[in-house]
Amino acid sequence: MSCIYSGFPIIVVGPVYTNFDNLADGGILKATSGTNRGTHAYMVVGYDDSKNAFKFQNSWGTGWSSAGLGWIDYDYVSQWWKEAYMLVDQAGTVKDIEGNVYKTIPVGTQVWMTENLKSTKYNDGTSILNLTSVWSLLSIPGYCWYNNDGATYKTTYGALYNWFAVNTGKLCPAGWHVPTDAQWTILTNYLGVINTTNYSDAGGKLKETGTTHWQSPNTGATNKSGFTALPGGARYDNGAFSNIRTGGWWWSSTSSSANAFQRSMSSNSTYINRAASSKYTGLSVRCLKNN
Repeated sequence: MSCIYSGFPIIVVGPVYTNFDNLADGGILKATSGTNRGTHAYMVVGYDDSKNAFKFQNSWGTGWSSAGLGWIDYDYVSQWWKEAYMLVDQAGTVKDIEGNVYKTIPVGTQVWMTENLKSTKYNDGTSILNLTSVWSLLSIPGYCWYNNDGATYKTTYGALYNWFAVNTGKLCPAGWHVPTDAQWTILTNYLGVINTTNYSDAGGKLKETGTTHWQSPNTGATNKSGFTALPGGARYDNGAFSNIRTGGWWWSSTSSSANAFQRSMSSNSTYINRAASSKYTGLSVRCLKNN
């Protein structure tokens, strides 16, 4: 009842009997009776304690019962309802220091950006060094656009950051952060069916569907999580660019000696892979909301 009171409609699913079909104007359903005609779904939109009943909206038009609305007695809902789902608009947004707006989505107990970070400033307003021709084995915090072409790649794929920029702790908007290796694992464990130390078949549930941004075949992509992973490619520690549209790599904030942990997905696989890459590499960043 608190969900309905708060404005969240509930979709219920259960059997339909003859007395449902013939519910009178103002009538209240109690025990099921007549012929079971199969399963039906409808929306619970209110309740009235004086009637001891829930109010619901049917989909059979205004000629049914009370202009398409009906009532079910509190004491008999277990006979009528076998499943229930709350409708919640889970999508949100967050804005970075430059005013770029990113969509966000809850996945399990976490809230993630559904877009790759594209900020050229830290969250304190200072500029991040744009490393174009000079990149190879440079330990200065910096970013670049794929092929140094922001006009083509910024909007969809975001920026590529070396791990030294990640390690400043100032890349993500206030209240957000670059996820740790363990926090990436929480995500993949929540979504995955097959999990080992270094890979999970949750990749398909994370990748954007279709081949507009992923190169064909984009194997197994369903984006059931809403994460909308996009393949921004990478810049290797020697400065070379590679794999735009075929692969995406995302930093964690967790160091591993001279390397740091990341997650990657490919257009020809359902897997999300865990590995450690050189800190000099340029990879995408997805931000995670602070608890």
